[in-house]
Amino acid sequence: MAKRLGPIFILALIFSCEDPNEIGLNLNPGLQNLEVRFIEIPLEASNLQLDSVNSTINGQFMMGRIDDPVFGVTTATAYSQVRPSSFTTSFPEGVAFDSLILSVNGTYLYGDGTGQTQNISIHQLSEGIVDTIRYFTFDTRQFNNESIGELNFTVGATRPDTLRLSTRLDDDFGMTLFDAAVNNDDAFENTTSFDEYFKGLSFVSDPSNSMIFSANPEDPETVMSLYYSTSEDTVARRLNFTFNAFVGGQFNGNSYFSNISTDRTGTPVAGITERFTEFDPIDNKVFLQAGNALYPKIKLDALREFAKSNNIKVNRADIVIERVEAFDDGLVPPESLFFFITNETNNFIPFSSGTVTGLRAVQQESAAPFAVGNELVVPFEQDSERQFEGSVTLYVQAGIVDELLAEPEDLLLVPSRFSSTINRVSFDTSNIKLRLFYTTFE
Repeated sequence: MAKRLGPIFILALIFSCEDPNEIGLNLNPGLQNLEVRFIEIPLEASNLQLDSVNSTINGQFMMGRIDDPVFGVTTATAYSQVRPSSFTTSFPEGVAFDSLILSVNGTYLYGDGTGQTQNISIHQLSEGIVDTIRYFTFDTRQFNNESIGELNFTVGATRPDTLRLSTRLDDDFGMTLFDAAVNNDDAFENTTSFDEYFKGLSFVSDPSNSMIFSANPEDPETVMSLYYSTSEDTVARRLNFTFNAFVGGQFNGNSYFSNISTDRTGTPVAGITERFTEFDPIDNKVFLQAGNALYPKIKLDALREFAKSNNIKVNRADIVIERVEAFDDGLVPPESLFFFITNETNNFIPFSSGTVTGLRAVQQESAAPFAVGNELVVPFEQDSERQFEGSVTLYVQAGIVDELLAEPEDLLLVPSRFSSTINRVSFDTSNIKLRLFYTTFE
């Protein structure tokens, strides 16, 4: 059941006096009535389900399925246009079809499926992709029921840095494509006619799968190759059909996206349904999952209250999330987080200044605190502490202590690869803290 959070109460705060030299602060020795202090402020948090994620042309398309006892069953299906690399290929007399080979190259695997064979079926799209439309993770395209091929793989205890998969597609399908190319069919006149003839491919997970695999369509080794030859050839010739959206840094019209659906029935997060509504922590925990826009909201009320009650200047401010929940093999947390800005709308806040647009987030310490383009990246520290820690000094000083913000703001914890991974993590709200080094003026 959705619950609006009640009044904020300042929790117990930890104070101590510090020697400025011990924390790296070079203060003017002539300043009087100056005292350096440290405080650790517990921060409240809630669960938020935001809207679907834009997954169009994000450098990956995802396929597979995992069954997670905490986050539910997540299934990924990829959809992509596929176009010939050239419409001017000249075929010699007496040429014959050899094979149609699909190869994909990927660097992302997620799920505890060690030793289990994963199966992805490949289908022709019956509904086209429009290359001027942005597709989100809830979008789908219709495809033919009959498969034209399969990708299969098994991952051992040591996971590869890259995973290259290849399969021979259905010969009847390959021959049809070959005949159209050789006979200079109207379909091979340009991209518009080809898209009408061949709408693309979908990559569909078998229900028994226990991993999600992400292929890189921008990789030149992710390609569909039509092999053919004459009786005099010693090596087969080929015509490549590409997935990539960019050639030489220029958009070439190809488009692709991933559908990501999750069934949370029977899981701890099953009740987090209504979008843009705060849900209380569940057993004192908040939850984050990439790809599904499930993000914790970190509330800064306690910090605001402290800043109002004290005459301070911030020397250093760090948000730390300690001891994230232990995770099973293959279900690792996101490699890093962003601290996006939110408010009472529980949504992202747009930024616009001249030609610069974006979504507001905490910036790196060397950048202007209220701009975009230099977002702070908070890495996961996979040591005994299992924590995220990021410096928010300029944002805290300018926005909260100096009260330069027009309205109260809070933070959204968003994985850095929020549209091209499904990494997840949960953590106890008692482990979310702001560590503040500050000076007081009395």
